[in-house]
Amino acid sequence: MANSQEKGNALEEAVLAIEELILRTSPNVKEKTFLIESKKIINVGGVHHEIDLFVTFELGPGYDPVFIFECKNWKEAVGKNEIIVFAAKITAAGAQRGFFVAKSFTADAKAQASQETRMELLVASEHDPTGTILPFKYQTTFLKPLHVKVVLRKWGGLGTKVEKYDLSQAVATLNGQRLNLLDYVNDWVTQAMNQSMLTFASGTLEEGTYQRECEANRTFEEGIFIVNDTSIGSAAITVQFEIYLSRPAVKSHFEVGGRGRVISFEPHTIGNVTINELQFIFGPEQNSP
Repeated sequence: MANSQEKGNALEEAVLAIEELILRTSPNVKEKTFLIESKKIINVGGVHHEIDLFVTFELGPGYDPVFIFECKNWKEAVGKNEIIVFAAKITAAGAQRGFFVAKSFTADAKAQASQETRMELLVASEHDPTGTILPFKYQTTFLKPLHVKVVLRKWGGLGTKVEKYDLSQAVATLNGQRLNLLDYVNDWVTQAMNQSMLTFASGTLEEGTYQRECEANRTFEEGIFIVNDTSIGSAAITVQFEIYLSRPAVKSHFEVGGRGRVISFEPHTIGNVTINELQFIFGPEQNSP
């Protein structure tokens, strides 16, 4: 079970993700330079203030507006005293706007906030992670090639199997440019596996490991693809590969005051890859799956 600091950080991280999305996609802001800092400490008149999220813009010479956010992931409602403290932070930071994000506010807190023209209260809803319906039936997959067969056919002839070549040592050119044949084949294998996955019904399957096979072919005009002084007319690959299928657990799911929604996943390992940070972030216009 998450402690109070972890719960607070979870809401703060969700707000950060939403605000970054809004700023990067807003027509009025996305071409401007902005900076979001977490837990920024400012010192004004010898008094230290910690700001959960500190947002600054560079709109032009002499125009550097500041917006700040306070995040309280509390079970109980936020009271007027917290509003008074946040109002002091707005003044100390010289912020044009301050947003206080919490699950609920007391009547006194709302009344106090209404007297602060630069303050806006945002209500955050925390949804049960175990009951969250994942957008797009999300799952994580990791692909691992097990066996690759490559056949090159000589232009105008029956051709030669590439097994006779050392892929890392073969001298190859494509369109007159020197080519690393091993890298070329590996890239092609990846493309073939990804193309095959378009017809893999992962959304209907249980977590686990699955095996699959795919094929791909390419043809070349005479003199376009040269391997060891031989003009290649066609190439074919057959790939046997494994699919590791995982549905990671949801760590948190927050919806923040109509500004957006964030689904964050627990760190998980699939195949030989560990994914520590994974989120679905929806802005104001994307707030439904």
